[in-house]
Amino acid sequence: MVFEKLNEIVEIDVEYITKSAVAIYSGRETAFAAMEQPIVRIGGEPVIPGSSIKGVTRSTLESIMSNNNIQVCVPEAAIPKERMRDKERYAEEIGRLRPCDAGEREVCLVCQIFGAAGLSGRALFLDARHASEPRIIKRTHVAIDRGNKAAAKGSLVEVEAVDAGSRFEGKIRVINPEEWQIGAIIKTVESLDLLGIGSNKTLSGRFKFRAP
Repeated sequence: MVFEKLNEIVEIDVEYITKSAVAIYSGRETAFAAMEQPIVRIGGEPVIPGSSIKGVTRSTLESIMSNNNIQVCVPEAAIPKERMRDKERYAEEIGRLRPCDAGEREVCLVCQIFGAAGLSGRALFLDARHASEPRIIKRTHVAIDRGNKAAAKGSLVEVEAVDAGSRFEGKIRVINPEEWQIGAIIKTVESLDLLGIGSNKTLSGRFKFRAP
């Protein structure tokens, strides 16, 4: 197990700069409430949750390794509900290993960093807090009717957003890392500059990432 003996903790400083206006998830039930939002308020301040950063970093590293013919698993969270009963076949269909379980076999390279069933992850992603006073703006959008996925008649939604150019700082702590794991994390974070965070990149998720 990763934490049986603590030998070393490596900290990676990461800077996040918004490339465009990025929505702040308020927690209220709005047209955007079901979307994965990269910025939330904690103690009244805009914050990029570590869980959002970890999720997109993990999925990106999975894609990078898989595209380079390195065998990695498909996490259970990424398997459609209707395919959970035949997850081994689903994993085979998309060219992945079935979900890792430390009690059954050696886990894949991605799970060695991020964790799997029965195995704690080595990488801890801390929330990123603003390093300079963010400029909060408001955007007005037409609300979406979830039934027909069309614009709701006569309904507007006002969304708060952090304007472009706002800077956030966060850390990634890696417990007892191997050298290749540090390199993999840094290279993956650098590639996020092209991908962003969040499911709606037009309103959420356009960031510039900088790691040492």
